[in-house]
Order: sequence, then structure tokens, then C-alpha cells
Amino acid sequence: MSYCEKCYTCQACVSCEKVGCQVCFTCERAYAPLAFRGEPRFPQVPQAHGQQSGECPFFRPNNATIFITDKCNLACHYCFIRKGNREMDYDRLKQSIDFILERGINSIWYFGGEPLLEMDLIKKADDYLFEKRKISGMNLMIGMTTNGTLLTEENVKWLLSHRYGLLISLDGTKEKHDKHRVFPDGRGSWDIVWKNLKFIRQFYDPQIRWTVAPDTVKGLADDIMWFVNHGFNNLAIEWVYEVSWDDALDTLSDELRKLRRFKPVWEWRTNIKILRDAGEVTYSIADSWKNRCGLGTTGFAIDPDLNIYPCHRYVTESPELTIGKVPKIDMEKVKKLYEEWIKKKPYAVNEGRCETCFFRDACNGGCIAMNYRLYGNMHVVPKSYCDIRERIAEAFGILAMRRAMQQPPR
Repeated sequence: MSYCEKCYTCQACVSCEKVGCQVCFTCERAYAPLAFRGEPRFPQVPQAHGQQSGECPFFRPNNATIFITDKCNLACHYCFIRKGNREMDYDRLKQSIDFILERGINSIWYFGGEPLLEMDLIKKADDYLFEKRKISGMNLMIGMTTNGTLLTEENVKWLLSHRYGLLISLDGTKEKHDKHRVFPDGRGSWDIVWKNLKFIRQFYDPQIRWTVAPDTVKGLADDIMWFVNHGFNNLAIEWVYEVSWDDALDTLSDELRKLRRFKPVWEWRTNIKILRDAGEVTYSIADSWKNRCGLGTTGFAIDPDLNIYPCHRYVTESPELTIGKVPKIDMEKVKKLYEEWIKKKPYAVNEGRCETCFFRDACNGGCIAMNYRLYGNMHVVPKSYCDIRERIAEAFGILAMRRAMQQPPR
């Protein structure tokens, strides 16, 4: 097996004709690095000085999401995306890319729908992105969220050789995943996604987007340990907050306590989002809610019709929530959103709960778009969010604080 002498990417892992070359195809592209195994360093490309908007002092976007399509080949039960038949054409995608790069933003994420339904368009746009990078001298961090069903061997090799990040949806083991992530005819999708994941795992450890619902929480600890033991350490575990967890909270606590005893977890040798959540809840500074996403001030999303939204979650909401249309952002709308967001801290939907909550000073209130969808108010936090975060902090809080103080576990 040979490696590029410049970036140490294994040339057997990419679809590159120059096997064993001194400067590989990956280096020439100079996209942002993925977590390739055995890759100790990456080439550096000078950053461009982007045209950050001076119209609003708080408008400093550093990432953008492009909804390349709202079509999807799955029918997941808890999906928050508004499905349709819209898709971008090449001209609109180029307009979106120009609009993003002109603002000095070097992080582009494809979303949907299922972005791999538009793989040909992504490939075509990649050549355009490459030329823009050469002209601007800008590192481009680019990737996508995918349900994993269309990650063929050909697609995987192309994506990895072109340095695309991948966030792959997989809800644990087969029994759990197939309860909710299904095809329109009701068939589960786990077998296909797992097969594709095993192929990807030969090259690097992908990030898995793992959604947990009340009816799939039992056995969560064993499922996580199973994945870690199979070499998957990058687990972005999230919860379905839009439903009641009252009957599943004791089960959740049991699973978290069981997970706490798993050696790679308490030694902090895994990248599991539960541990990061514990840190946020346990030792965040007061008023940490002010460091949330910020509704269009640190990022935004563009839908297939070029409408601009404050974030990817807001694309699923009403058209009046747009903050412009490519190539123009309505800075008055952004300002109003910011002023509404910053005027008060989040509070629990259950009156009085915040007053007795041990973690109230560190609470960031969760997803603003989720709060708005549930209550029409970005500040109101659902009971399920409070319940779950409390139990995470109870199970992992001391471990997170020890980690923060860099004390070795005993």
C-alpha cells in the first residue's frame, strides 16, 4: 500500500489514477480534510479575506447549507423536512455557490431531501467549486447529510477522493433503525446502509447521525457499545424532542448509567455527542444561550428556489420566515430576528421549572427552530428537552467536569 508523500492519503482508498504519486489528486484539490486513518497532516491553502457583511455588526456567517433537492427516496417517520419535487438546476446551484463564497464562507453543506439523488449535479458543480477555490485561494470545507442508501462504491470513492465530509443517518442496530427509517413501501433501510458503511469504514471513520425516539431507547447502551466495538467512534446521537418522553425517562436513565461504565466512554476515547451534551449542561458559563446558532447571523440555508432561511431547520417552515432570496439578504429581517432572539433567555414550557433547575445557568434552550415549530415561540423549551438533558447531566456530569479540568479518570 502506498501513500501520498504530501498528505499521507492512502492511494488505494481513492479513485485516483496516480497510485503512488508524490502529490496526489487529493492534495491538488486541497479540500478540507476528512478523518482518514494514518493521515498526520494536510496541505495548507492560504485563506481568502472574505467579504463579511458590514451591514450588521452581528452578521458573521461562517457556514451555509444548500438544499439541492427536497426529494427523498425514504419516508422516515420523524423527518422534519417538507417533502416535495423541487430540485436545483446547475445555474441556480452556481448562483448559490457564488453568493456563499462572495461572503467569505468556506463551509458548504448539501442537504435535502436526499442530496445523492442529484449526484450528477454535485459532480458538475464540484468542477466549478474547484475553479473558484483556485481563483480565491480559499480552503473549501464541503460535505453532505445523507441517508446512506445511495452510497455506492463508485459514489463513495468519488466523494472521498474529492474530500467531502459525510454525515450518514443510521439509528443504531437493525431492529431500532428499521422502526422509523423506512422506504415508502415500509421496508427498512438498515441492511443497505450498513453494507455501505462497512465499505466506507475501510477508509475512514464516518460520522453517524443517530436519532433516538422513546420506542428505540431501550438497549441504547448495548447498541452504542456494539458500534464502538466495530470501529465506529464518531456518533452524533440526537433525540426526538417533539414527542413525550414521560414513559421512557427511567429507561433512558438506566441506559445512560450502563453506558457510563463502558471503558472507551469513561476514558473519553470516543466522540459521542452525549458526552458533549453533558459538558454543555454541566459546566457551561452563565448566559451560554447567547452562543447558540443565532438565526442567520452565523449561518443560513438556501432552498431549491433560492430562498434564504436562517438555518436548515427553518427551510421546513413558512415562507414568511425567509431572510431574502439569492443574491440578496434582507438585513432588516436578520436584524429583527436577532433582536427577538437576544432579548430574553430560553425558558421551560412548564411554568416555574427553570427556577428550581440545577442546570438553569448553563441551559442554551436547544434548537430555536424546533421551539418555534412546537410553540410558535423560539424561547419556549419543550419538557422533553429539559427531561433528557437533566438525565444526561446526572449520568455524565462529573465525568464531563473531570474532563474539562483534565483530570485522569480513577
